[in-house]
Amino acid sequence: MKYHYSKHLVATLIAVFMLLAHTHATVLTVSNNPSIPAQYSSFTEAYNAAADGDTLYMHPSTFNYGAVTIAKPLVIIGPGHRPAEPRFVGTYAYFSTMTFNATGNGSTMIGLRVQNIRVNSSQNVNNLTWRRCRIWGNNELGSYSTLQNWYFEGCVFSGGFVDNGFRSAWQSFYYYNCVFTNGFRFQNNDGYAFTVDHCLFLGSYTSPKEAFSGITNATVTNSVLIGRYLQGLNSYNNYALNNIIYATGYTDVGNNFDNEGSNLFVDPQLEDYDLSTSGNFAEQTFFNFDYRINSTSPGVNAGTDGQNIGLNQFFINEGWPSSPQILNFSILNPVVSQDGTLNIKVEAVSNQ
Repeated sequence: MKYHYSKHLVATLIAVFMLLAHTHATVLTVSNNPSIPAQYSSFTEAYNAAADGDTLYMHPSTFNYGAVTIAKPLVIIGPGHRPAEPRFVGTYAYFSTMTFNATGNGSTMIGLRVQNIRVNSSQNVNNLTWRRCRIWGNNELGSYSTLQNWYFEGCVFSGGFVDNGFRSAWQSFYYYNCVFTNGFRFQNNDGYAFTVDHCLFLGSYTSPKEAFSGITNATVTNSVLIGRYLQGLNSYNNYALNNIIYATGYTDVGNNFDNEGSNLFVDPQLEDYDLSTSGNFAEQTFFNFDYRINSTSPGVNAGTDGQNIGLNQFFINEGWPSSPQILNFSILNPVVSQDGTLNIKVEAVSNQ
């Protein structure tokens, strides 16, 4: 049997086959949306069928995928935290809670909405990756736990991280190109190598709030803070380098960030954002703006890495996964004779 493919399909298939050949993993599709068929109709069914290292592709839905526990290493991919494709507007791969056990070490979450992240007490959960997710709520990261090598990239946060406040430590937490809004703050962390880089904290310029409380050994670099300040109770041994901080009444990083250098306390001059905003997260308006600095900002090429301070060009408002996205798949001749040609039409877009 012969096949005719479009160039977009060939590129997509090559990328998928290379990934599968490298990982030897299985891709399982999941949809609790009756209008979108998939192999499994619930996350639990797909999770039970998955082996370590498998990928679960979550279709967009108006229905909650529920509260789930991850106790095996998986890759979980959704359509983005705010899909812009017209057919998917208002639908997400949404989880009310994701709870992790130590046996879930090495998992990756991409393009999801997660209301709460939990780590069970005395569970040392390591090597988690979060890309282009929206996360909100009070996230409790386990008493008596050591959490190492958590990486967040291109995520939107609007809640507050909590580690249960008792004998728990974060080690090598890294936040890159993320947005923190609606009062989000880091708190109660007695950890090491806690890094925030090229991020944006949004709040009210005239009524600023602290961004950190009870934080030690943190490094904040190349970030923009509007209506947010770095001073916080019980915080010490922290570093603040090459940030722009714009909040009423704050002209230094404060005593809790003992090591500072090249921070600016000026209007960051964002490309498109009203600095008089209250700073509250509003779904319908938050994503309408470009939060990168403009060409006349003092933060241009002023980062420790020579890049612009704040979000860089790779921040994706829609949170699309970086893998190619198939928009339409059609079989043009469903009946094919032996040794005939099956004609397939695929429309897809590539994402950075």
